[in-house]
Amino acid sequence: MAINRVGVLGGSNGLGTTTNTANQQSVLKNLISNNTIAKNVGSSIYPTTKNTGGSSGSSSSGSSNTYYNPYQDYLNALQEAQRRKIEAAKSAIDAQAQAGVQRYKDQLSQVGNDYQSLRNQSEVERYKAQKSLREALANRGALESGAGRQETLTLQNNYGNAINRINTEEQKERNTIQSYINELLANADMKKAQLEADAYGDVESILSGIMD
Repeated sequence: MAINRVGVLGGSNGLGTTTNTANQQSVLKNLISNNTIAKNVGSSIYPTTKNTGGSSGSSSSGSSNTYYNPYQDYLNALQEAQRRKIEAAKSAIDAQAQAGVQRYKDQLSQVGNDYQSLRNQSEVERYKAQKSLREALANRGALESGAGRQETLTLQNNYGNAINRINTEEQKERNTIQSYINELLANADMKKAQLEADAYGDVESILSGIMD
């Protein structure tokens, strides 16, 4: 039986879009260059929290005047957008892999049906051959003779060998299909790992570019 290969997962990065690194670097640089934002995000001079103090213009006791940091908010949004893209792409890879696995499972079922048909056909041929042999032995008066028993044994051995060959070929095809399933799932896992690595590299590239 011919085995139909399921194509391995493709795509450059699975995200469907290309990170506009230069544009995002420009946005972050503009935010950092603003007089109200420091490069050392989270410092005591420019905390990353929003204003939680009293009413505008007042300095009531116990209030905490902090500064809103658009750089940190943009960075958080960038990382969250990347995370969402990664999760969506990973889900798409899983769906594609599972669809491929199901196609292979369908082929496994077909393999079972095809080889069962061969076993059934072999059994019919054995029955016909055995009937013809008994008739021939009877005509020769050799049904109970040593020669007759040997011919019957040979026929049974031939049938057993035929069944063994059918079973062996079936198992080979099953093993091949299972190896394709394992390969497909391994490729899916590798693709998902590469997605995360690429996404991490994108963010690192953006950050390194604005700090140069």
